[in-house]
Amino acid sequence: MNCPNCGDPTSPDQKFCEKCGSEIRSVKKPPEKKQEISLTSAPKQTPSDGASLFDLSRNYYIIKEKMWDMGYGDIMDEEGKLIGKMHRILLSIRRRVELQELDGTVAATIHSKIVSARGAQDLKTPDGELIARIKKKILTFFKNKFYLEDPNKQYKK
Repeated sequence: MNCPNCGDPTSPDQKFCEKCGSEIRSVKKPPEKKQEISLTSAPKQTPSDGASLFDLSRNYYIIKEKMWDMGYGDIMDEEGKLIGKMHRILLSIRRRVELQELDGTVAATIHSKIVSARGAQDLKTPDGELIARIKKKILTFFKNKFYLEDPNKQYKK
């Protein structure tokens, strides 16, 4: 520990500096929080700090649907932190799903095509501008794989 006024080394039990005579205030550590672990309840998802739903540093998203294949559920990042929600609009012709931030603002919408061999979907801004087209890979056996096609017809995996 050092004196905050002159920088002279001091011992932890000193109240005043021997060199300059200034008062030495010790910094107390905040008390540690005790976490109780419940064995019966499911772990809670903690929201991520300040990142938006479309952060470019993310490699992939985890989507957990709540109600079968209805379009409701949580969107999480690689670490399992909650970053957004999905909300399906029930009375829509093209099976519209809204992707919402944690505060409830709509970040984008997904419009499913009615007749499509691959199950193509359009990802649009809330204003209706096309961001990308999502196409499902035809031959996948264990996991669903999707391709993103930007409006200029360039593929991304």
